[in-house]
Amino acid sequence: DTTDALPNVPPALTVPFEPIELDETHPALEALCEHAWTAGNVPGKAPGGSARRRFLLRVLLPIWVAVVGGVYAFIEFGHFGSPVVNLLACVCLASIILAIVLAVSRRGGRWYIVPGGVLVRHSLLGDFGRGMRLYTPRNSIIFVTDSWPGREATICQGHRRIKRLLTELECAVLLAAWQSLVPRPDLDGLLPSS
Repeated sequence: DTTDALPNVPPALTVPFEPIELDETHPALEALCEHAWTAGNVPGKAPGGSARRRFLLRVLLPIWVAVVGGVYAFIEFGHFGSPVVNLLACVCLASIILAIVLAVSRRGGRWYIVPGGVLVRHSLLGDFGRGMRLYTPRNSIIFVTDSWPGREATICQGHRRIKRLLTELECAVLLAAWQSLVPRPDLDGLLPSS
């Protein structure tokens, strides 16, 4: 039975708030989660921030993939040339693998929760307003799956599909904000004109 692994879905947030980056280290996320849990009388304790879990998800996992790739390259290609050249080649390869893993982990963009939706910044370059897209329950579907070492949220809008690994706290706040019926702040300055 996989339902035990699914997160407790908090009730909708009932307090207004400005766009907040969906990042466990943001001080407002834990307060919003606690508010949703308390206001909705949800059994159990609201998920809290975990520096260890965040470190594992965002730092250690990409480094582990790069190290494994570098070790594999050293074992596979270590018998060519001098040991120093082989070691430098493996370090370069591990660095490239790390850069690719970090780029892929950011492919879902930076997510900002807003009442009744999620703002996603898709571009890696440029100012804050470039590449921003608003996903709401009216124009998108969101689903969350269990994905080691946290959760994976997927937002589908037409043929577009974006994914992001989340911690328990980020997942709970995302779902609470997604359900919120509180009017959104003015986002005209953030969204590109269509």
